[in-house]
Amino acid sequence: TSQINHYLTLWLGHPFPNRWMRNLLAEQEIYRYNTEDVIIVQNDSTHGYVYLILTGYCEVVRHDGEKRHTVATLQAGDIIGEMAILTGTGIRNASVVAQTPVTVCIFGEETFRNFIQHSGLQQPLEKRWLLRPVIKLLPQYAGLSSIVTDKISRIANWQVIKGGDTLSLGESCYYIFVEGDGAVIDADD
Repeated sequence: TSQINHYLTLWLGHPFPNRWMRNLLAEQEIYRYNTEDVIIVQNDSTHGYVYLILTGYCEVVRHDGEKRHTVATLQAGDIIGEMAILTGTGIRNASVVAQTPVTVCIFGEETFRNFIQHSGLQQPLEKRWLLRPVIKLLPQYAGLSSIVTDKISRIANWQVIKGGDTLSLGESCYYIFVEGDGAVIDADD
């Protein structure tokens, strides 16, 4: 229970509310998978579950009809299956395969969805979901663990600057130019 609370607090970015923790734990189950077991199948129904990895490493893969593409490597503390809740599709957008023996805690999707909606997390989680692959593609972040990438995506902001527009850079932020052309001009010049 304390490990689950710890990982959910890390994922959330602040202490996980006790009320919701009790609700999640009331219906949780622990499953174990062996290396190369498929935990989630792409295009399959969610079957009403969200997973928290407690031990081990997993690979998130997508198959485009011709090739298998590795999307991410996950580890203890990562949540899998939450995207189907955010999108409302009820369908898995990727497969998750155990790279090592894996232990997961399975929560009821409905309770998890209610927590997201009542806590106002829908938009922040969607933002994180959109930023994670962008951050992972940047060379300086490509080798980072999924937990670090998720933490960066929690605090990062995506900003589009139209041609001819100027962005004043603040001193308390770190800016990464992702695509397009631009120049940094010193205001004192």
